[in-house]
Amino acid sequence: MSDLIISAVFLAILIAPCVIASFTGHSVRKTI
Repeated sequence: MSDLIISAVFLAILIAPCVIASFTGHSVRKTI
């Protein structure tokens, strides 16, 4: 069970930046 949670958290950490970037890509572009 702990292994599943760890792998899920690891996947979330890897995928989260891509999802956030795709969602807020335009606003991030404006700020930068």
